[in-house]
Amino acid sequence: MKALGIPGLQKLVEQIKDAYEEKYPVPTPPIVAIGGINIHNVDQVIEGTPVNGIAVISAIVASEDPYFASRSLRTVIDKSVGEKETKAIHSHRSVEKLTEDILHLFQKIREKKPLIHHITNYVVMNQTANATLHLGGSPVMSHAIEEVEEMVSLCNALVINPGTLSAPWIRAMSLAGLRANSLGIPIIFDPVGAGATSFRTRTYQIFLKELDVNIIKGNSAEIGSVYGDMSVETRGVDSAVGVENPERVVQSMSTRYNGAIVAVTGRTDYASDGVNCIAVENNSDMLAGLTGTGCTVSALIACFAGVTKEDYLAATVGGLAVMGVCAELAEKDISVKGPASFNVALYDRIATLTPEQLRANMKLKNIQVAK
Repeated sequence: MKALGIPGLQKLVEQIKDAYEEKYPVPTPPIVAIGGINIHNVDQVIEGTPVNGIAVISAIVASEDPYFASRSLRTVIDKSVGEKETKAIHSHRSVEKLTEDILHLFQKIREKKPLIHHITNYVVMNQTANATLHLGGSPVMSHAIEEVEEMVSLCNALVINPGTLSAPWIRAMSLAGLRANSLGIPIIFDPVGAGATSFRTRTYQIFLKELDVNIIKGNSAEIGSVYGDMSVETRGVDSAVGVENPERVVQSMSTRYNGAIVAVTGRTDYASDGVNCIAVENNSDMLAGLTGTGCTVSALIACFAGVTKEDYLAATVGGLAVMGVCAELAEKDISVKGPASFNVALYDRIATLTPEQLRANMKLKNIQVAK
């Protein structure tokens, strides 16, 4: 019998699924491929066909060293599965699918209570710790050089927010980031005040060069400065003049940083993984009356990132949406008279937000970015 090969196997699996779904009102059972699979083609089977599993016999039992053969196969399989999952995540996503993914992560935050390591500025430590706690996570605020590597190894995500920058903190952030990279712990980088001074801008460029950052989030001027747009203007840590086309910038910048999620906040927030560009249209003008709201968003994003291995687009959009939805709901609260009471209402909303409220109020849009 002639071997089907990869194209034949792909066609056969698709025919089986079509025939099964026509006959039975339930999903097709898992499909396992067997026959002629070995170290040389197992990656093609996994990445090139929609099978759910593989089985091998001769590739192991007929080898001179079955232990080495099985270990080598497992290494290739794990790598291929990881690449296949990453490609699926970075494929085009509908708003409906993204919404369901966000809600799934939202529930996981409440169930798993991820531990989030914040190396963040003095101004927002209390706000970001409370936001983490209210959403369902557990915050730890540690920046001592002597313990950051050990601390981050215990956590589910790391936030690097160098708003109040100093030389010891730069070293601590680098050490924590490198350890997080070695352990596969996601890093959320918030380039606060990028562009304000040459020292700050240069430091951020070093961070992005030496660390594998998973999510980069900032206001329009901050992201524009990191991107290299000379027309942007930062005033302190605020955005005075931002980028003209934020949707194009986040998509281009994501591609530059190997698929890292890039998000820019503003009246409309934008996030991209280099393929998808998602607009989050939830907002409240009252947020402008509070300090540290952007840093709080990074904390919320970190909670989502702490409960997923790869889907950092959903994590980023989820954090942006939670902030926007809660701000809109808080603004309507009868207790709100000004910025102080709005701040209390905002954190109450984060703590009491339900999946139903999040689903009903999220305003997401998939943006087609012109090439």
